[in-house]
Amino acid sequence: MFGVCESIACPLCETLSGTFSDDLAECSHALLGECNSIRSLDDFGLVELQFDRIRALKQPSIDAGKQPTIPMNISIVCNQGVAKGNAGLLLAYDAEKPEFGPPMILTPQAAAYLVDLVKMKEKDKSRLKFCLAHLASIDRLVSDDCYNELARAPIEMIRKVIGSIDRTRIVDCLRSEETPTRHKCLYWMLLAECGKLADGALFEEIVRPILLKIEGTKTSYSDIPIELTGQIEPPIPIWLAPAFAAYMSLVGEEAIADIERSIIDNERQSVSVKYAALSAIRVVGTDLGHVEKPRLAKSLTRFLSDKEMADYVVPDLARWEHWECLPQLIELFKAADPTESMVRVPIINFVRVCPTEEAKLVLPKLQAIDPKAAARARSRIRAVK
Repeated sequence: MFGVCESIACPLCETLSGTFSDDLAECSHALLGECNSIRSLDDFGLVELQFDRIRALKQPSIDAGKQPTIPMNISIVCNQGVAKGNAGLLLAYDAEKPEFGPPMILTPQAAAYLVDLVKMKEKDKSRLKFCLAHLASIDRLVSDDCYNELARAPIEMIRKVIGSIDRTRIVDCLRSEETPTRHKCLYWMLLAECGKLADGALFEEIVRPILLKIEGTKTSYSDIPIELTGQIEPPIPIWLAPAFAAYMSLVGEEAIADIERSIIDNERQSVSVKYAALSAIRVVGTDLGHVEKPRLAKSLTRFLSDKEMADYVVPDLARWEHWECLPQLIELFKAADPTESMVRVPIINFVRVCPTEEAKLVLPKLQAIDPKAAARARSRIRAVK
C-alpha cells in the first residue's frame, strides 16, 4: 500500500477503495488455503468448509528464535458458495484467539498475485512495476487491486518508473471497450506522464466525438428544482477530466486554447463537461505541474463569464494568487443578483486574502453592498487559505 500524499498519481480517479495490502495491514492473521471439503449444515445454504494446503501470508510476531505455527487445516462455517479446489484468503483479527471469517475466494491468478505481492516492500519501485505489469490482468480482482495501488501512489514514484510503463499498451487499453471505465481514468493520467506529443491525436479520436454529441444539451441549473439537477444532462464518461488533463499535458498551449474555445467559452457546452475541464485544469496546475499556473489561471478567469461556473473558480484563483483578476471580480460582484448568484461569497474571500492596496480599499465597500454574503464569507475563509 502506498501512502497518500498531496500529489497522487491519479487525483481524478473515482471510486478508490481498499486493497489487499489494506486488508493485510488490518488483520492479525492472513492465510491462503485450498478448499478440500464442503459439508451442508442445513437447508438454507449454511455449510462447513475445510481448507488445507495452508500458506501463511501474515501471522503475529512471536518470541525470537521461534517459528509461527501454521495450522494444517482450518474449518469455517458460512453460507458462501464455494467449490472444491477453490483457493481462499482467510483473515482473522484477534492475535491471541483468531477466528477466521468467510473466505475471500480467489482464482489461481489472484492467489499467485497475492503471494508475490506480500513479498514487495511498501513505497518501493519494484512494487510499482509489479502493479503496472498486472494492471491489465484478466482477473478483475487483480486488475482492480493494481488500479487502487497505482492510483494512490505518489506521482513522484510513478515518474521514477516511467521507463517501465508500456505506452503502447496504455493506448490500446484506452481504445478498448473491454477496459473497465474507471480504469481509463488511471490510463489517461499515466499517458500524461509517459505519452508523446503525437498521442494528442487520441483526444480527437476518442474524446472529440463525445464532446460533439453532448454539445447543445446544456440546461441552466437555475431554471429547475435543485433535486432534479442530476437528471438534466446526459452522463459523461468518468474519465473525461483525466482525458482533458492528458491532452493539456501532452500538447500544451494548443490543447489549452482548444479547451478554452470549445469548452469554456462555448455556451452550448454541457455544464458537466465544463466542470470536467475545470477539474483537469486544477490537477494539471497543482498536481502534475506540466503547465505553469499563470497560464492556467488565465483559463480559469474565462469561467467567470459563466454564471453556472463562476463561483467554482474564484477559490482556485485565490489559491493560485492570480490577483490581477481583482477588477474583473469586483465588477462581477456588483453585477451579481444576490437572490440567484452564489459568487459573491467566494469573491469577498478572494478580496480578503488579496494583498493589494486596491483589495484593502474595496473590501469594506463590497461588505456594505451585501452584508449577508459578507457574513457567510467569514465562515468560509479557510477554503481559500
